[in-house]
Amino acid sequence: MDQSKKDVSLEALRGFAAIVVVFWHCMLGFFPARSGIFNYFSPDDALVGHPWFGLLNGNAAVGFFFVLSGFVLTRRYFQKKDDLSIARGVVKRWPRLAVPVTATVLMSWAIFKFDLYSYTNVAPITNSSWLYYFAFAYQTPFEPNLWSAIMQGGFFTFFRGDSYYDSSLWTMRFELIGSYVAFALAFFLIRLSGGSKWLAIFLITVVILLCHYASANYVAFPAGVALAFLLARRPFVLPFWVAGSLLILSGYLAGYTGNVIGAYRLFGDIGSQNIPVVYVHIVASVVAIVAVEAWAGVRRMLENRLFLVIGEISFPLYLVHVPVLCSAGCWAFLAALPHDPQMAPWVGAAVTVIASFIAAVPLMLLNRACLAALNRFIGRAIPAQSTTPLSSDS
Repeated sequence: MDQSKKDVSLEALRGFAAIVVVFWHCMLGFFPARSGIFNYFSPDDALVGHPWFGLLNGNAAVGFFFVLSGFVLTRRYFQKKDDLSIARGVVKRWPRLAVPVTATVLMSWAIFKFDLYSYTNVAPITNSSWLYYFAFAYQTPFEPNLWSAIMQGGFFTFFRGDSYYDSSLWTMRFELIGSYVAFALAFFLIRLSGGSKWLAIFLITVVILLCHYASANYVAFPAGVALAFLLARRPFVLPFWVAGSLLILSGYLAGYTGNVIGAYRLFGDIGSQNIPVVYVHIVASVVAIVAVEAWAGVRRMLENRLFLVIGEISFPLYLVHVPVLCSAGCWAFLAALPHDPQMAPWVGAAVTVIASFIAAVPLMLLNRACLAALNRFIGRAIPAQSTTPLSSDS
């Protein structure tokens, strides 16, 4: 795997977003009253409305994943104009996602098989309906079996949206189809726009509208492509105070949940109730990428081995943390409960975070090995037009 071709600063942001998702789910499971999404708790207990809530808002982090995918999957194509890079991306995208997803689903199946899940015992104590229904993975209990796990990990989660072995997999259908939308848009932007700014704007607008009517989540992918297209044509550098202000703005927008309360009352003045929340998160994601891409100082700070590893482990971490929370995290909660009921949620959350990183390491190594093999195979089947090594982005 050619690590040199990765944008380490963006990989670091991907890693931070994955950690935000883990924190968000820990809150839903162990501190549900703080999340603000359950109407049977007092709204006064919720953390929503604070300007820093973006550091905990997992929904915004998922929007960032989608925008970043559209961006990194197409940026090098705009830079190199290598049509075969699009073909390579299209061919490897499904197996690139399916291998770690299938491994995670099989892990969840094994936890079911050996009766290691404890979420049903913890949910009544924390009063989390999210936890009671296995992280909203299902409403009706199902009978786990090996064949259904294999089929879900390799196929059904991508084409039917199945995610009852791991609720985090609901994003995989959007990720796969959105990636193909991104590849197609990038190809036609180069082939049809002919350097015309207005034709490029027209193509991007049409694709965004089509995505909007399919699902608001798909809009994130052409938004990422549009940003990659813009920055490839006209890269720019921002003063540190401008880029820093944009990062702060991005964090603020990421904290928006649709509730016009606290620091987000101004959203009510602009009629944001009629705007899908994910669109605000898409804007936040675009602003964050622009700030990091245009701020040389923060890029230098983030470009080191630690942040590269954080970025590489982000996808495995995202995949495994819900099964870990519902097993090891809930077990730790129950073990701590008789000793200190007030500390039990914190113990459960801490064990979830630590154990999720540990469980993500072998999946990261599997992902690395499979991606290297996939790149070698595709490199022989669809050779590059130049000596540029295959990209390992996304």
